[in-house]
Amino acid sequence: MENEKIEISKSELAEIYKRLDSLAADNEFLKSVADKKAVALYYQRHKEVIPPRVNIRALDVANEKGEMVEKVILGWRTVENEVWKDPQTGAWREKQTVELLMEDKSVVKMDLLNYVRQFKYIPCERTAVIKDEVTGEQAFKLRRLDNGKEYIIGVLFVN
Repeated sequence: MENEKIEISKSELAEIYKRLDSLAADNEFLKSVADKKAVALYYQRHKEVIPPRVNIRALDVANEKGEMVEKVILGWRTVENEVWKDPQTGAWREKQTVELLMEDKSVVKMDLLNYVRQFKYIPCERTAVIKDEVTGEQAFKLRRLDNGKEYIIGVLFVN
C-alpha cells in the first residue's frame, strides 16, 4: 500500500496547489486578526493543541537611573476606556489607559495606543502548563529563546 501510485493530471495538481496556497493565505489572515483572548480561551479548553512556541511581550522602560531597560510584561488590565464623539467636530475621541505588570513587579500605566506601538514580541518555548485546581485557569512556564530566562505567565497574556 505504501508504494501505490495514482495518476493525476497536471491541471488537477495545479488546482490542488492553488487551493493549498489559498488556504495558507486564509490561515495567515485569520491568525493576524484573531482575538487574542478568544485564542487563549480556546487553548485553555483544548490543551492538546497548545503550540510549543509562543510569544510574550516586552517594553523598554526607564529604570531608577533613567536608563532605558527591557522589561517583560507579565500581565495587563484596562484602567480607563472612554470613547466618545466630539460634538463640535464629529470626530471620535478616546481616552484608553492600560496598567502593565512588569517582571520586576513594578506597574507601568500608559496610553493604550502608545503601548500597542511600543511593545515587542519575544519568542519563547513552552516548558510546562500549570493549572489552578480551583479556578481552572492555566499559566505557562516559558523559556526565552534568546537568553534562556524563564517566566510563568497566564495563558491570556501570551501571543
